[in-house]
Amino acid sequence: MNKKKAILEFLKDLSKNNSKEWMDANRDRYAFAKDAWLEEVQKILTLLSKFDKTYFDHFKPKDCISRITNNRMYNPNLPVYKDFFTFSIMDKVDSFSPLHISIGVENSFIGCGYHSPDKQTLKNIRDSIDFDGMSLQTILENRTFKDFFGGLSNYTEKLKTSPQGYAKDHPFVEYLRYKNYTVARNLTHEEFEGDNFINLIEKAYTFSTPFRDFLKKANSF
Repeated sequence: MNKKKAILEFLKDLSKNNSKEWMDANRDRYAFAKDAWLEEVQKILTLLSKFDKTYFDHFKPKDCISRITNNRMYNPNLPVYKDFFTFSIMDKVDSFSPLHISIGVENSFIGCGYHSPDKQTLKNIRDSIDFDGMSLQTILENRTFKDFFGGLSNYTEKLKTSPQGYAKDHPFVEYLRYKNYTVARNLTHEEFEGDNFINLIEKAYTFSTPFRDFLKKANSF
C-alpha cells in the first residue's frame, strides 16, 4: 500500500475508534503511519532548506510533529487522540509559523501566519496595517496569491467594528477587524497521496513569502 494512503487509512480508523483500547491493539499500525509521516516531514525540510538552510540545521523531523494524544486537562471533552498528523516549524521567539501542515480525516491544509497572537503581537500587526495597509492589500490581491490561498483565513469571528484606538472609517478597517493573521489552502486526500504534494508545499511557501515578510516586519521593532 502507498505509505501516504496508509496514513489516511490509519487516521480514518482511529477517528472511528478513538480509544486507548483500540490504539493499544493497533500500535504497529500507528508506528508505521508515524514513520511514514516522518519520511514526508524529512522531504519537506529538505525542500525548505533550499530557501533557508536554518530549517534543516535547526529542526529534525521529530521536532516538527505534534503528539497524537490530546491534552484533555482543560478540555476533557476532546477525544483521546487527534485524528490528524501535523508539520510545523515554529519560531519560538514570537510563535510565528512560517509553514504549518495538517493532514487529517476531515480537514487537511497548508498555511502560515500568526494564529491566536498575543495582545502585543496583534497590536503590532494592526499598527502596521494602520501605517501601510496598502502593502498588505497588494499582497492579498495579488492574483497568484489569491488563486492559491483565497485571502486571510476567516475561521474565527471578526470584530464587528474597528479595534479600540483605530478609526471606524479607516480605509483598511476590514483587515484591522481580524483576530488572526493567517492564510491557508485546503488539501484533498488525493492531493496528499499524489506525486504533486511536495510541489504544492513549495508553492505555498513561495507564494506566501510576501505575506510572511509583512507580518515579520510588523513584529521586528
